[in-house]
This record gives sequence, C-alpha cells and structure tokens, in this order.
Amino acid sequence: MKSVSYENIVVTRDEGVGTIRLNRPKVLNALSRSLYREVDTAIGELEADDEIKVLVFTGT
Repeated sequence: MKSVSYENIVVTRDEGVGTIRLNRPKVLNALSRSLYREVDTAIGELEADDEIKVLVFTGT
C-alpha cells in the first residue's frame, strides 16, 4: 500500500497500531481545513490497512 506524505501530521504503523500525530507545534496544533483533510485521508488509509487494529491520536 502506498503511503501518503503529509505536511501537518505524522502517520505511523507499529504492530497493529496506527498513530496519527498532529505536527503543527508553531500554532499549538490549531485545527485548520488542511489539517482536517489530512486527518481524513490518513484515517481512510489506516482503515484500508487490514493489519491496523487500533488508532491513536496524539500531538506534538
């Protein structure tokens, strides 16, 4: 599966755990339309991965 590159988040996979980390420390991870779009895309990407059993959200 092709992994997408993101500007505002970091997505990792490790032993069935998908992690989406908000990565906008200069603006204290403030939400924006581009951040929403990236999170939506990342959730779809992780949802399509049969190895992922748990999704964790975190921030910098």
